[in-house]
Amino acid sequence: MRRTIDLNQNWAFRLDAEVPKVFPEDWDTVDLPHTWNALDGQDGGNDYRRTRGVYVKRLPLKPLDLSKVFLEINGCNSSCEVWLDGKLIAAHDGGYSTFRCALPVVSGEELLTIVADNRPSDRVYPQQADFTFYGGLYRSVNLIAVPEEHFELLKDGTPGIKVTPIVDLENKRAAVTVETWHNGKSV
Repeated sequence: MRRTIDLNQNWAFRLDAEVPKVFPEDWDTVDLPHTWNALDGQDGGNDYRRTRGVYVKRLPLKPLDLSKVFLEINGCNSSCEVWLDGKLIAAHDGGYSTFRCALPVVSGEELLTIVADNRPSDRVYPQQADFTFYGGLYRSVNLIAVPEEHFELLKDGTPGIKVTPIVDLENKRAAVTVETWHNGKSV
C-alpha cells in the first residue's frame, strides 16, 4: 500500500532568504507550481531574475502507519536543497527531473524547507539556452509513504518499475519486458 500526500498548497515563500529556524509567518504564501519568473521571464530578453527562492511548509502528518516516507519533488529549477528542521538532508542538481529523498519518520511538527536556485552554475546543464531558466518549484511536491517492503523510490526518480514494449510489426506480435527494483535490488 502506497500513500501519496499532495503538498502543493500554502507554502511560505521568500526570495534571497536564509533557511529559517521557525515557520516564517510574515512571508508570502504561494501554491505550487510556482516560479518567481512568471512576469520577467516572458519578455524574450535575458534579463530575468536568477537567484535563490526559499519555500517553507509545516509537514501535515502525524506518524504514519507506513514505515518509510519519501519527499518527491517533480521539478525544482535548477538546483535544489531539502532541509528538515534546519538540517540539510538532500541536494539535487538538474531542474527538469523528478527526484526523491528519504525522510526520517515524521511526527507532524517538522519544518520542511526547499531552496530552489536558478543562478548560473557550471555544474548544471544546460548552462546556456534560448529559453528562460524559470526559478522555483514549478511542478508538484508530494510525500510518499510506503511499507518497509516496497518498490525502490530512489531509483533515478522512477517508481521502481520499468516496462518496455517489444513490437514485431512484421509478425503482428507484441510483448513487454518488466524490470523492477525492490528496496534497491534489481529483481
